[in-house]
This record gives sequence, structure tokens and C-alpha cells, in this order.
Amino acid sequence: MRHGEHVDCYSSRAPSRLGSSSRIAYFWVIPTLRYAINASKPARRVSAEQLRQEIREDVKETQSNYPPGTPLIVSGVVIGIEGPALYTKGPYDVILTGKDENPGEFPWITCKVVKEYVASSGPIKPDDVVTVRGFCFVVREEGVWLTDCTLLEHGER
Repeated sequence: MRHGEHVDCYSSRAPSRLGSSSRIAYFWVIPTLRYAINASKPARRVSAEQLRQEIREDVKETQSNYPPGTPLIVSGVVIGIEGPALYTKGPYDVILTGKDENPGEFPWITCKVVKEYVASSGPIKPDDVVTVRGFCFVVREEGVWLTDCTLLEHGER
């Protein structure tokens, strides 16, 4: 790596000439700082349909618009649940899609829910409409992954 050369710290093409302490900074410290800086920003409200459309149009642009750590509030339709969601305690994954033409196709929004939600709303099930607040972890063609999510709203479609 030459002086001034930019290398994406999230790519698999990491500089091979780094020493062990430089590798720690490159792979752990720098991404952690970027995540913390982004996480301190106000949450952006977006629908699952909008995220899906942005990814379909240009995944690279979407990745730059939603870097790791970006706080998001996302509303969408539940198409899947993995984990003990029926017990109303996390962690579990809620997989959201849009109300658009092909809800069963990628991209999906996967939310790692870690907080309890209001038990009076009942268990989450497919076809429910939910709003979650979380932090963007990664954006790919297959979808968006959010971490540390809290369920804000829960209703039936």
C-alpha cells in the first residue's frame, strides 16, 4: 500500500504488509470508530419499500447512503421470524419486506431484535406490520441487516 492510497476497510483486499498492531487498527479500531460516529447521528426514517427500491436501483449507492452504524427506523411487513419471538423476549430476527409487487423476493430487511416489546401487542407473526429502530450493520444485494433493534410499533395488516 502506497502513501495516500485508499483501501476500503470492509473489503477482503486488505493490505498484506501490515504488522499485527496495524491489522488490529485496520480491521477493528477503524470500523468501530466509523460505526460509533454514524450511530451518534439522528435516526433516519425509511420504509421497507424504499430500502428495497434503493438496493435494486444501485446497491453501491445504497451502501454509501447507509454506512455501518447508521440509525434507522424501518416500517415493513413481517415475512419471517427466527428465534423465540413467541416469548416476547430477544434476541430474535424479524425479517421485513415491502408492500410492493414481489414481497417474497430479495432484498429483505433483517432486524436483530434484542429488547422486549409491549406484551399487549401479542406475538409477532407473518403479515404483521411493524416499525423497528436499529443500526445498519451491512447492505448487500440480498438486503439490509440491522442490529440492536427495538420494536416500536406492531399491528396487523
